[in-house]
Amino acid sequence: MNFNLNKAMAAGRLVRNPELKAIGEDNFVCNFTVAISRSYMEADGNRKTDFIRCVVFKHQAQFVARYFKKGDPIFVEGEIRVDTWEKESGEKGSQTYLKVDDVRFVKGKDAGEAPEAKEEEPVPAGETPGEDLPLPKEG
Repeated sequence: MNFNLNKAMAAGRLVRNPELKAIGEDNFVCNFTVAISRSYMEADGNRKTDFIRCVVFKHQAQFVARYFKKGDPIFVEGEIRVDTWEKESGEKGSQTYLKVDDVRFVKGKDAGEAPEAKEEEPVPAGETPGEDLPLPKEG
């Protein structure tokens, strides 16, 4: 029997403002990171936090960039992806991330009504400073 399932859900807070990039005509990619505190305490009494890199495309990308900002609670659902490439030095590089298919608002302590849209326009491809990792390919 062949059984494959790749589905991940995460709820946490945005580490920084989402980065929206135009990648062609009427297509966008949005990169963001979600911080998720673990449900248990370490022996020293502290909770560790995991940082999950997320990538979303098209209209969902515009939605995230418009309605979410650093510190906002967010729920994401999608597939875990691993991209690999060869660096100029000949070394292999890789990144693991969540390719987001669904994004939802999470009601937090200070959440009441729908958030106001930010007054930002998408930045043309190649003009947004960000991580020096290659963009994941859609699909």
